[in-house]
Amino acid sequence: MILRRTILTLAIFGLISSPLFAQKVQPTVATHTDRLSQEERDYVVNLGDELTSLMSAYQWTTGKYRYPLPIQVDIYFDKYVRVGSVHRYTAGILVALKNGIQIRDKRWDFQYSQDYRLHFGEPYDTFTGMIEFCTNLCLGFEADRMAPLGGDGYYRKAQQIGELARSEALFASGWDDRREFAFSLTDTTYANIRLARFHAEAGAFFANKDNWEQATAHLAKTVELLIKCPASQAEFRRGDYILRFVDLDALVQTLNKAKMRPELQTLADWDSENPDRYR
Repeated sequence: MILRRTILTLAIFGLISSPLFAQKVQPTVATHTDRLSQEERDYVVNLGDELTSLMSAYQWTTGKYRYPLPIQVDIYFDKYVRVGSVHRYTAGILVALKNGIQIRDKRWDFQYSQDYRLHFGEPYDTFTGMIEFCTNLCLGFEADRMAPLGGDGYYRKAQQIGELARSEALFASGWDDRREFAFSLTDTTYANIRLARFHAEAGAFFANKDNWEQATAHLAKTVELLIKCPASQAEFRRGDYILRFVDLDALVQTLNKAKMRPELQTLADWDSENPDRYR
């Protein structure tokens, strides 16, 4: 009953991502062109500003604006070849939120032309499609913080992009792994750690409000869910992807504030390689 009341309370405070409360993406896109020729640098010189404007205008979420969500996008141009008016590139990309997700790809193949109208959504584009894929992963990660398994819709959007990307034969490199990762986020493998993320955030929220009845209920649920997962999932790394589902140091601080010593000992036994963290 306490946890059910919590979801209602969080909705009232606007902490659940729902059709009524949506994140407003605030992007910053930077292009790094040191490895390109001067002519090619000039060709993409305005691309960062154009993408920042495009991302800002695009409706990533539905519903009423609730709070800003800064997203940093860095594109590292590496190689290029020209085929008529089309420029084909190999680049790296980093898309990150400040609250614990970092999507980095070292090898991404795409094409771009100044004659193109940059867009997100349909039809799929080899350039903006990757940015859209990474952004939806970030939005899903954020939505998981606000509601139990709240990120499913965004992860499914990323999955759809992964399916489309595999059909682009010349630019399909790496997309099998990206698609597989996006699908893994909605299967049972990560269900418990994603739920733990929500309850840890809710526990910290109510602790800051000195509502210890609700805080301890959520914190206890966090521990219950965490011990069902490998300890390595709390800060999950897959290649160059980093998702800090649960900030264990912040959780320990909140558990100490709540004087939940048995739960801290449970976590020390669970994360046996780092028991001192839970003192």
